[in-house]
Amino acid sequence: MNVQKHWIFLLLTLFFIADLTACSKIEPGHVGIKNFMGNLREGHLDNGLHFTGLAQVISVTLQSQTFELEVTHDSSQAAVTSDMQNVGFEINLAYYVPSGEAANNLIRFVNRNPDRWLYEIISPAIEQSVKTVFATRTLREIVEQRETVRLRISAEIQRLVDERLSERDPVLLGALLLTQVNLSNLEYDEELQDIINETVRQQQRQLQAQNEVERQLIELQAQVQAASAERQSQVELSQGRAESMMIEAQAIAERRELQAIAEASFYTALAEAGVDVNAYIYIQRWSGNLPEVMTGGEDNPALLLPVNNSGQP
Repeated sequence: MNVQKHWIFLLLTLFFIADLTACSKIEPGHVGIKNFMGNLREGHLDNGLHFTGLAQVISVTLQSQTFELEVTHDSSQAAVTSDMQNVGFEINLAYYVPSGEAANNLIRFVNRNPDRWLYEIISPAIEQSVKTVFATRTLREIVEQRETVRLRISAEIQRLVDERLSERDPVLLGALLLTQVNLSNLEYDEELQDIINETVRQQQRQLQAQNEVERQLIELQAQVQAASAERQSQVELSQGRAESMMIEAQAIAERRELQAIAEASFYTALAEAGVDVNAYIYIQRWSGNLPEVMTGGEDNPALLLPVNNSGQP
């Protein structure tokens, strides 16, 4: 009986051990690709504990990874500029696999060892991209336009990575993505370094002088604008006064014109009503003094009106 219990315990232990070995744990930020006797299974395993049986699980990280490539100016990998200068450089970049599907495709069509993707796809693309971009510029342009050169190299590396992946299979397009590319430690002959440094210093002095001239020009323009604004203000004030006088004179002229029209209309109405207009005007202007001389007979006397200095009644 004891022997039987011993065998049962042993079998349970073996089953438990077998069950543990048939499970695989996928760490966070990773996916698993099942490989059973050399045959890759479709899909992928997300993070967690999975029963995989006898299948081997290839773990692929989806987290960002970094790579650094350093080349000296006297090595065969050095880049050559358009003015035939050998340049060493250091490239630091970050890349990642965007999804479990991309990881599965990389395992199938590139290499079943994820560490080899870097050396089969990315590293050759870096060397070729740097050489291609440097060959289109002089050494001086590369030094002075380093940021522009860096951006151009970054775009060229991604283009070549996509091209190399697509050549293996179109489904690989976008399976490896770059997030950052840094270009540093440019290395070339010391004599050229001295020449470039002196050139850079001269350009800095010229830039400082240009900035000083521009500053003085801005100040002068500000003074001119202030003086112009003051003159404009005076002109506007003078124009305002002149316009005010013109408006007042125009108003007076209009009042006189309206008054003359009204008087003419009034006299016309008097005439149409049979009133002697001249007598009316005389009466309106008469001072109230009686005439000093009368002519004519008793039946038809005539008045001799007093005459003022102007000769008008």
